Amino acid sequence: LYNNLCYFVSPAAAVYDVSACASVEPFAMVVSIHSPWDDLFVNGFSPAQPTWSGLVSAAFSLNYTWEDATPLDYTTVWCGDAQHRTAYWSTSGSACETNPMPGNSSTMCTVLDRSLGPGLIDVDCSELYSHMCAFNPLTTLAP
Repeated sequence: LYNNLCYFVSPAAAVYDVSACASVEPFAMVVSIHSPWDDLFVNGFSPAQPTWSGLVSAAFSLNYTWEDATPLDYTTVWCGDAQHRTAYWSTSGSACETNPMPGNSSTMCTVLDRSLGPGLIDVDCSELYSHMCAFNPLTTLAP
């Protein structure tokens, strides 16, 4: 439990799917990050292999939004993969300075990669990773 949320990692690696967390816990969403402390916690909680976060961009766009509709008030995203990080943007919500995958028309997703420390890396949504999930345990209680 951190910041009134319970966290878990989905059991199987899969392509990015906003509903993957809800298949394990009905009220769970793919994790969003809103402060440096959230960033440190989530990266510390994540397993050794990369996991999906809920930050995605629309096709033909490098403007990212959180899948849970929370504000884009904090984040650090590295453009490109772990070996070829070309640029980054942080906090402001503006796009990366360079397109990490020129000519790519697909939606871009982000992963937490504990080996790199805090921050996210943008990757193609068709790659296979587990999902980092969070939910408020109070929403799962029956009235």
